[in-house]
Amino acid sequence: MADRSADTRDRLAYDELMAVVLVIGVIGYGLDTLARVIIRQFSAAA
Repeated sequence: MADRSADTRDRLAYDELMAVVLVIGVIGYGLDTLARVIIRQFSAAA
C-alpha cells in the first residue's frame, strides 16, 4: 500500500491517492472493530 500511495503521489494522481487513503481507513476501521469484538468475547468468558 505504501508503494502504491507513493507512486500515485509522484504522478500527481490525487484521485487515486485519496482512494488508497480511504481503503486504508476502511481496513483500519474493520480491524479495529474485529479487535473490539474479540476482546469483548474473551473478557466475557473470564
